[in-house]
Amino acid sequence: MKKTITLILAVILSITVYGQNVYTIIYDSWTSGSWANSSKHIFTYDVNDYLIKTQIQRWDAQTNSYKIYSQVNYTNNSNGTIQQSIFQIWDNGTSSWNNLERKTYTYNVFDKPLTIITDKWKLGKL
Repeated sequence: MKKTITLILAVILSITVYGQNVYTIIYDSWTSGSWANSSKHIFTYDVNDYLIKTQIQRWDAQTNSYKIYSQVNYTNNSNGTIQQSIFQIWDNGTSSWNNLERKTYTYNVFDKPLTIITDKWKLGKL
């Protein structure tokens, strides 16, 4: 009987000076004595250095490449707190994004989350 142990290792590819943005994280897994690609997370920022998109790509061993899987798009308040996020899944059949979930955030006077309202799409509608 073959035993498989899987460990996850996160490698941060793009970090600059302390306090700067992370642009890509690649996750590899240790299985049966070797490293294997798992997923890639890509982060996009606006001119104010506020996060506006996180995209996840999964490794496809058949094509030996990363394939788009999901993303979250963020709308920020003027102080950088998240006002809204929309979670989407990539549809290979239609080559388009399908909305799954929208979160709307409110904050107290100390910029700590006060409420998070989650709306889910069903059959393309909220």
